[in-house]
Amino acid sequence: MRRPLLVAIAFLLVASNVDAQSLEDAEASYRNGEFEAAGATLDALLEGDNLDRSQVVAVYALRARVHHAERNDAGVEETLSALLSLDPNATLRDAPPSLSRRVEALRGEVRTPLALALDRRRDGNDEEVSLRVTGDLARIVRQVQVRLESDEWRPRSGTQHLLAPGTRFVAEVIGPGGAVLAFEGTQQAPLFVEGEVTPATPVARIEEDEEPRSIWRWLAPVLLVVIAGAALGVGLALRDDGVRTDLTPPMRVP
Repeated sequence: MRRPLLVAIAFLLVASNVDAQSLEDAEASYRNGEFEAAGATLDALLEGDNLDRSQVVAVYALRARVHHAERNDAGVEETLSALLSLDPNATLRDAPPSLSRRVEALRGEVRTPLALALDRRRDGNDEEVSLRVTGDLARIVRQVQVRLESDEWRPRSGTQHLLAPGTRFVAEVIGPGGAVLAFEGTQQAPLFVEGEVTPATPVARIEEDEEPRSIWRWLAPVLLVVIAGAALGVGLALRDDGVRTDLTPPMRVP
C-alpha cells in the first residue's frame, strides 16, 4: 500500500515540475515575441490536469498579456475576468499601461470572487448536501465534487449528494488544469454528517466444532431409542423360537 502511494506522489511532483517548466517556456516565448507559441503552451496547461490554483492564476496573468500583444480584446476581457474571479487583487507584472487600466476597470466589476456554497438539509436520518458555485464570471469551473473518507477520498462528481450519518467528506470546485479552485473541508479536517449511526448487523458464525456437537445433541437420544427397540425385537424373536407350547389332549372321564 505504501509503494503505490509513493509512486503517486512522485508522479505528481514530476508533473508539477513539467508544468512549471512549461510556464517558464511560455514566458520566454512571450518575451521573444513568439505569441502564438506562448498562447498554445498556456492553453495546453489549462486543458491538462496537473495545475494547482496558484499556477492557474499565473497562467491567466500571462495569457492576458499574450492576448493584449495579439490585440485580441475579447480574449483579454475573458482572461482578466477569470483571473480576477480567482484573485481580486491580482496585478500584471510588466504590463503596458493600457492593459493595467483594463485590469483596474474590471476589478471594480468583480464584486464576489469565485466561491463554493454548501446547502445541507436533513433527509430522514441522512443528509442531502448540495454544492453551488458563485462568482464564476468567466465560466471556468469544470465540475463540483465530494470526496468521502469511507471511499478512500475518491471524487464523486455532481451537485447533490445524499450522505449517511458519520460520513466524513470534503467538497471541491475543479477548474482549468484540474486545479481545486475552492473547497470546504480538508482531508485533515473534513466536514462531518451528524446523526445516529446505524451499526452493522453482526453475522452469526458457527465454530468448527459447534455444528457436530449440536447435531449429536438431538441425534444421540434418537439412536438410543432405535437401538433399544431393535434389542427388544431380537429378544422377543429368540423367545418365540426356543419355547414350544403343545396342546393338552382332552382328559378321559372314567
